[in-house]
Amino acid sequence: MLCAVSVLGCTGELAAAPSASVRLNIPARANAPGHPNEGWCGETAIQEALLHYGAFVPQRLINKAGKPTTPDLYARDIPVALRALGLRYRWWNNRGDVDTFIRWIQRQLRGGKPVLVGVKINPTEHPEWSLDHFVLVVGFDRTSLLLNTTWGRRERRSYADLKSTRKGFSFRNRFPRYYGLVIDGRQRPQHAQPVHLRPRGETRSHMTAEISASGLIVGRRYQLLRSRLDGKKPTLVETFIARRARVTTRVRIDKRKSAFFAVRAAH
Repeated sequence: MLCAVSVLGCTGELAAAPSASVRLNIPARANAPGHPNEGWCGETAIQEALLHYGAFVPQRLINKAGKPTTPDLYARDIPVALRALGLRYRWWNNRGDVDTFIRWIQRQLRGGKPVLVGVKINPTEHPEWSLDHFVLVVGFDRTSLLLNTTWGRRERRSYADLKSTRKGFSFRNRFPRYYGLVIDGRQRPQHAQPVHLRPRGETRSHMTAEISASGLIVGRRYQLLRSRLDGKKPTLVETFIARRARVTTRVRIDKRKSAFFAVRAAH
């Protein structure tokens, strides 16, 4: 059953922070079992963003959505997958130097929106490529960006390192050209409120996740809805009365299937 939580006591999608520091509450995930030797870094980053916007999709289905001609998603396949999954995005316009690119990333994060970026991994095996790997940027402070590596952990990378050829992640490449998409939401049923999913426990086949909805009107009756990638009519999970503007509950998800959640006012 949905329960009310205090806004002050909850761990929301955007942690309280001064303007010089932001951290989105998007846990790092790893490549799913069954991934190819090349890995599923783009698929993992997209899966993390989907959870931030209230949906779970298996990485194999994310890969399929991008219609790649390779085992994993390449740069050209990422926007194809995002559109198929109902995620809205905006490109970095590729105008300006790396400092301009970093400032653009910071602006998106201040708005509570994660940024999918391409990075080099130094020492690089492919200097002729503009990127080697995809990560999801989920925060920043005065000295660094916070990256979900897609290897099941987060990593802080200093701005100096991101502009260098030092070992590890870097934006610097020979062209120079920078790959970035801000993921700013997903398509939802009409009049539905935004929701967020946070994994709380997983087995190989199932996930228990906390789902939170915000912006609710106290005293109004709402419906929690679940739908799938096939676009069939959403099913009703439960009906509840909002006791606070933000509510949470837990749901069980079959990790072999897609699950898109939404909350809307009951008629």
